[in-house]
Amino acid sequence: GNLADVDSVSTSYGFYVGATAASGGGGREFFNGLIDEVRIYSRCLDSEEIRWLYELGRQFYPEV
Repeated sequence: GNLADVDSVSTSYGFYVGATAASGGGGREFFNGLIDEVRIYSRCLDSEEIRWLYELGRQFYPEV
């Protein structure tokens, strides 16, 4: 794949992809699988934007 964009995330809390944050500062309850195409937005997406992203992803997979 291609890297679409890079930006910084500023937060006073830990940031985890694929795990929940534990109170001691580490991750817990780790996801057992693959995570692909992670996106982080600076705002909430509305239902139309979510639908558009969903349909955009579906065009690459044939119906079976």
